[in-house]
Amino acid sequence: MFRNLPSSTKFDAFQAKIREQIAPKDITDVKLIEDRRIAYVGFKSEAQAQKAIKYFDQTFVFGNQKIKVELVDEKVRLPLKVLEESKD
Repeated sequence: MFRNLPSSTKFDAFQAKIREQIAPKDITDVKLIEDRRIAYVGFKSEAQAQKAIKYFDQTFVFGNQKIKVELVDEKVRLPLKVLEESKD
């Protein structure tokens, strides 16, 4: 999950920026929810997801705001950290 995206982020620009770092064949889907300033990107492997997190997390690559990137549970689309905390 990509969070805290700039409000000016558009789908085509977002997808192009992702594909600069991750090969298009390794991306399964991209969903941008502009009004919430978040995006979901599906990867074929967890290794590719980790590569995206390492490159994009805590950067200003999409504009003038620092973004947050984290893994989510694909069934409920919640950050894994939240799910682990709720189990306690």
